[in-house]
This record gives sequence, C-alpha cells and structure tokens, in this order.
Amino acid sequence: MKKMNPIAMAVVLIVSMVSFYQCTHDEELFAGFPVVHDFQNLQQLHDTLTLNDTVGLSISDPTIENIVQGAQGTKLIVPANSLTLPGGGEATPPFTVSMLEIFKRGDMIRHNVQTFAGQSPLVSGGVLWLQIKDANGATLALNGVQAVLPYRTNASGYENDMQHYTGTNQSAPSGSQIVSWGAGSSEVTYNAGAGVSGEFTIATVSNGWNHAASPLQIPDGQATQFSVRVPNSSD
Repeated sequence: MKKMNPIAMAVVLIVSMVSFYQCTHDEELFAGFPVVHDFQNLQQLHDTLTLNDTVGLSISDPTIENIVQGAQGTKLIVPANSLTLPGGGEATPPFTVSMLEIFKRGDMIRHNVQTFAGQSPLVSGGVLWLQIKDANGATLALNGVQAVLPYRTNASGYENDMQHYTGTNQSAPSGSQIVSWGAGSSEVTYNAGAGVSGEFTIATVSNGWNHAASPLQIPDGQATQFSVRVPNSSD
C-alpha cells in the first residue's frame, strides 16, 4: 500500500479539524425545525386544524350585488346595501367574509357537528358557517343574503324536503363544544338542473351555523334501537 505524503496527511487533518469546529459551532444547524404551534392539549390542536378549514373572502364594494364563492362551491348572493351594522347604519368597507363549508361525514365529526335536531335524526344537504365583519371588526347584520349550496351529500329521496336549521354551540358531557340544531326561519329550495348535480338555496342566512337538512323518515315498525345484554349482570 502506498503511504500518504506527510504534508498531504497534515493538510487533510487540518481541514477535518476546521470542518468539525464549524459544524459544532453552527447554531442554526443544531437549532432544529422552527416550531409554528405549541399545543397544550389535543383540544388546541383540534381547534387549530378546524380553524384552517375556514376560508377568508372580501367584499370591497357593498353598494352593488356581490356573489362570493367558497372553496367547495357554496355561493353567497349578497344584494346591494344588504350588510349593515346590527343597530342600523352604514358599515365601513371592505367587508371580510369568513366561510366554512361542510358536506362530508368526516368533516362533521372533525368539527363536532351532530346530525340531530333534538331527538330527530337529520339527512344533511350541506352545512355552512358564516361570519361577515366590516373594516372596524363589527359583525354585520345580513339582510336578504342567500346561500346556494352544491348538492354534494347523499340525500337521495329528501332533496325536496329540505328545511333550514340554525346551530348553537353546546357543551357535551366530555366538556367539548358540539353544534346542536334548531328550526330556522328561512326557506330551502332544490334545483335539480343547477350546478353539477343540483343545488340547495337557503333564502336567507344569518351569521353562525346554517344547515339545509330534512328529518329522517323512519317507516313504522322499523327498529331504530338495539339492546345489549351482559351475561351474569344483575340488571
């Protein structure tokens, strides 16, 4: 084996030592990845993930009709001058529209949205959470704002029976917040020829939770519950 020249060996040794020194004194190299979120518990993680589903849009000129469309196809039809301060008066543009659209069962579960109104199970045609604020951060009153939801759920046979429901946050026994539904005051219509596979129109929506849904029709005599018997139990 050919021996390395002593001078070459010394050069290699010096270069290695310098490289090792730079690596061990490079703070950025050992700083790790930047931490974007520091979650205290799983609920904070859940809230952050669900918040990321909310789409932010803008209305710059409220004196004309605006049609605002969400990421999943929901359209808000905002008539001219229909957004005002709650007590009346002119709001300050531009307006910020925050919108959350829910069409899939997995998204309902992730957002703690139940599919019951009281004890009545619902067949969903789509869920919309909405909040519109002006440039000063005031939540605006919605006067005659329509929502058009694309038909993206499995509501076969219930398309023409859809009703408007509004949601409120309630505390579950676990302490987490769930969305419960109550009867709304608007009208829901179905247009089978609109969009890709039909559309549901909620005639008037409000800030907060809006739901196009129909009570599930359960045939007489059909079992909807089951019992569990535990062997060797006293009950």
